[in-house]
Amino acid sequence: MSAASTRALAHPVTLAAAALVLCNDFLLRGAAPGWLTGKLSDVGWLILVPVGLAAAFSWMGVRERRARGASLLLALATFTTLQLWAPLGAYFSSAHVADAGDLLALPALVLAMLIWRTPRWTTRVPAAAGAAALIGTLIADEYSVPNEGSWPCAALPTWDAATPLRLSLADVSSPIGGDAFLRGLTLTEDDGASLTLVAAHAQDHGNIVVCAREGLRANTTYTWTIGPWEEPSSNEVAFQHVALDSVTFTTGDAPGEPAPGAAACAALDAANPPTDAAFEACDPNPPLLEDTGDSADVDGA
Repeated sequence: MSAASTRALAHPVTLAAAALVLCNDFLLRGAAPGWLTGKLSDVGWLILVPVGLAAAFSWMGVRERRARGASLLLALATFTTLQLWAPLGAYFSSAHVADAGDLLALPALVLAMLIWRTPRWTTRVPAAAGAAALIGTLIADEYSVPNEGSWPCAALPTWDAATPLRLSLADVSSPIGGDAFLRGLTLTEDDGASLTLVAAHAQDHGNIVVCAREGLRANTTYTWTIGPWEEPSSNEVAFQHVALDSVTFTTGDAPGEPAPGAAACAALDAANPPTDAAFEACDPNPPLLEDTGDSADVDGA
């Protein structure tokens, strides 16, 4: 690996970008607006990725100028495609949301060029420590746990009590309404009282629909908690944990309808189909859609 690429890993701007990503994941996400935390994450990675790639290319024997140019082009092409072509993002994460507005973060690539052009700024931090910080940031970002999601927002002040709760789980092969499944779900009112739940497959999509058997009350705050499921006995099937395990929401003036069984719950789902418009109105990069590396994600609450 060339000296220039090695120094770039320990450059203060590189280290600051890693700190930005970690601070965003563990402190700001959930406390600050999603549009802000999303852009901060993009800026951090648009600095880290080309610097890390250039170091890797140089280690493989690629000439310095070519390594830097290839790294910038790869970062530019991949990030742009992720934001403009949703299937690519879905390949890496079912929770990825393509957003052309995120392209506003692309000028951060200039900071990667600044790092390469200012080796004299390099700190005394060993290059190996810089490489470890980059790899650690990648791992922490992938598996960080989102903060609790919340509802309502300014655009949509209350949750429609007639709308069911929806959940998307990977590899569900056990009966959805069975005890093994429902033991991993809880819905509680703000006073701590727990509601009885029923569940069914959605009509036109693969999500699972969950309803309160007695319906939701008007003007009431609820906490919807998903998983972890207990270890199954010999006659039960395990369910994967979800990415976001708790969401708080408040109902509006109209009470919800009771759902005494799975058929009634499925009927409520058919009458209140899921839509991304609500989440986009509240937050273009909602924590409900953040992926943490698990294969099961909460699609709505």
